[in-house]
Amino acid sequence: MLASPKCRGFISHGGLLGIQEGTMSGVPMILMPIFAEQDFNALRLERTGRGIKLEVHGLTEKDLTDAIQEILTNPRYATNLELVDKL
Repeated sequence: MLASPKCRGFISHGGLLGIQEGTMSGVPMILMPIFAEQDFNALRLERTGRGIKLEVHGLTEKDLTDAIQEILTNPRYATNLELVDKL
């Protein structure tokens, strides 16, 4: 489903397999880590401009809406994913 050209974003907990699939499909991600390595994975994607990390605790509707709007309207996320694909 992530490989569909209609898919413009992916909300995930930040597990390695989801990140791998999102990256291979070139889909910007919103990550809400829960446990284990997910926090590190989400921080890495946010630092490299391939996604947005949100905290589950205290998450508001506005936080999620703003992140979705950012992913859908800011081309830098898709551009950064294209650069990774070329490596």
